[in-house]
Amino acid sequence: MDYKEALGYLASFSRFGMKLDLGRMRGLMARLGDPQDSLRIVHVAGTNGKGSTSAMMDSALRAAGYHVGLYTSPHLERFTERIRVNGAEIAPTDVLRHLQVIRPAVDAMLAEGLESPTEFEVITALAFLHFAAVRVDAVVLEVGLGGRFDATNIITRPLLSVITHIHFDHTDRLGSTLAAIAGEKAGIIKEGRPVVTSAGEAEAEQVIAAVCRERHSPLTVVGKDVTWQERQSGPDGQMLDFFGPGWSYRSVPLALIGRHQQANAATAAAALQRLNPLGLPVPDSAIRQGLAEVRWPGRLEVVRRSPLVVLDGAHNPDGARAAAAAVRDVLPHRKVVLLLGMLADKPVEQVLDALLPVASRVVVTEPVLGAGQRHATVREAGDLAGRIAARGFSPEVDREPTQALRRALEAAEPEDLVLCTGSLYLVGALRAELVGKEESP
Repeated sequence: MDYKEALGYLASFSRFGMKLDLGRMRGLMARLGDPQDSLRIVHVAGTNGKGSTSAMMDSALRAAGYHVGLYTSPHLERFTERIRVNGAEIAPTDVLRHLQVIRPAVDAMLAEGLESPTEFEVITALAFLHFAAVRVDAVVLEVGLGGRFDATNIITRPLLSVITHIHFDHTDRLGSTLAAIAGEKAGIIKEGRPVVTSAGEAEAEQVIAAVCRERHSPLTVVGKDVTWQERQSGPDGQMLDFFGPGWSYRSVPLALIGRHQQANAATAAAALQRLNPLGLPVPDSAIRQGLAEVRWPGRLEVVRRSPLVVLDGAHNPDGARAAAAAVRDVLPHRKVVLLLGMLADKPVEQVLDALLPVASRVVVTEPVLGAGQRHATVREAGDLAGRIAARGFSPEVDREPTQALRRALEAAEPEDLVLCTGSLYLVGALRAELVGKEESP
């Protein structure tokens, strides 16, 4: 099996879809020797912000000198982005090496008549094997979907659980109320292990607090126990003060733009503080350096200056509102050309409610799904254009993303802003065109 065949093998599991259950994952990991039990893990869930917060914590832990694993999903351009050690993507040779261990275990499960693991479960198993093999000091582990039944939630004793902002997304799987969604996210809380949350909504915070009481887990609430103050916010980053119980950081630079990142940064700082008595101390200087140097591509990422081109993977109403707020507040522009493509299962009308008020022109396209994403469905550009036209716009349509990008760039003057958003799959396709294809698998 070569690397291309390995990716095909992983993609073959997509036919099993997404199944919210831990039985398959527990069975698979037991056959692999439960490598996750040897790891020191910070487990991160949330509707929005969990990726950014994970990236900030990873950056600060590396600045502190630790050997750090980072697991995130989905990837933008390359599968190997999902599994990183000290910022470096997993090598194709390591993907092959670990699949040579995983494949016999899966085959044995199937031979015994057991249910096949899903694609995400196999990838998560691969990540655990890799982090254990290279003996990382810590892992920042991002939940894929929900929390309670997510494949990452087979861990039993995390150092810390983090739950970022909670809002409506994946309501068909996680529930139609904030309380129900929060209950699923709170499934990562483990007995006696500390929790940091920036859930934001009172209904969600109440659920998380109740689970923490039940499981005797000390809780830190960002926005109450930990606060922040903006000193400066603009297209090149931010400057913030943070205040927590018995600690504070002043004039901390944050490389990520958008005021919604301020709560994420406060969450990361609070979580890193909580690690100090848990055998993973992080100096103040490392927190400061980590936030100043963090990179999280495809999230309000400025990739060109004239016109200003920004990539943002906002795909739900909460994310779309954050992107629109950044356009209004911190991104300089004369007019906004909106390049939009979405998946079919997203609440399109609410996303349009947020984005169209900041747009002068609209170009509609369709995200590109990789071979392993057959469970997802693209919203047809014609349908999206029709909904936008019903709101008084005359959108241009090009189903091919790179051609749609050219249209958007041609429509923009040097002082304008081109905002490319609606799906991480769209952003991944456009980023390769705008930033250039990196020499990586």
